[in-house]
Amino acid sequence: MSTLTPTISAETLPGHNLTSAQNGMVITTEWSGQPIIPVNLPDGFYCTIINYSLYPYNSNVLSTPLFILTGTASSSPAASFSLQPGQICVLTAASVLTAGGNNIRYFVAKGS
Repeated sequence: MSTLTPTISAETLPGHNLTSAQNGMVITTEWSGQPIIPVNLPDGFYCTIINYSLYPYNSNVLSTPLFILTGTASSSPAASFSLQPGQICVLTAASVLTAGGNNIRYFVAKGS
């Protein structure tokens, strides 16, 4: 038997903020900057973000670079990321302290 994955629009989130209540959900967005990703989602949190807009989705900018963009040449944390129209990503929260002392908080695995 298949399990349905709950899908929610970023526009319906309270204040457009992701919370731990969206763990495992598919989040659809058509507005740049929504959903807003906080710095304190719990370890193990994950969601899929789908940009179905005609325009890029640009995440909010974190004061400390905490995003690692998987599948890229850079391993340095980034303060934000973007998704092109039709692009998806899986956002995973995990606290990782690197050898260089960087505290990585979120991994962003983009699909094509």
